[in-house]
Amino acid sequence: MVFSAFHRSFVVVFVFLAAVLFFAEPAAGQTVAKARTPKLAASPRKCTIESELTEAEREAILADQNKARQALKLPELKWDCGLASMAQEWANAGKFRHRDDPSVGENLFVANNADQPISTVVPDWLDEKPNYDRKTGECLPDTVCTHYSQIMWRATTLVGCGINRHLSGKWIVFVVCNYSPAGNTGGPAY
Repeated sequence: MVFSAFHRSFVVVFVFLAAVLFFAEPAAGQTVAKARTPKLAASPRKCTIESELTEAEREAILADQNKARQALKLPELKWDCGLASMAQEWANAGKFRHRDDPSVGENLFVANNADQPISTVVPDWLDEKPNYDRKTGECLPDTVCTHYSQIMWRATTLVGCGINRHLSGKWIVFVVCNYSPAGNTGGPAY
């Protein structure tokens, strides 16, 4: 009987503390981490279509990202043809917006010059570094840094990219890179 009363009291206290932690408001000046999307295991995806990047372009875009990661002693990204298929499919669709798929990270690049060298893509994304607050893991106000932080996301291990050089209108070239596990899910990238 004593054990039963003790046990009930313990359960009540535990539930109360759990509720307080779950519903607690942050103190003034305190930030709350963004809710994290469950990370999917970084596993190869099925290759369905070939990336239209040449072998040299694929190697360059991977090398540029890994050089930046190496500077921060982050693990190298590996090329994943399944992610490249996803990226190529989105590039072929020609819709300059992010797809609604939280299972992968995604960086987009557009150019109005059909001869835009692939060597400008990753440096363009890395130029966002000054906009990234490493302590909070967020962009400085009124700036963009999420391309940079996706490249530098420590947990991300796989990347695949695609390109469309045949668009009409303002944007002629559209590059898409997909990442797994997705980055920018709350907290600092590295």
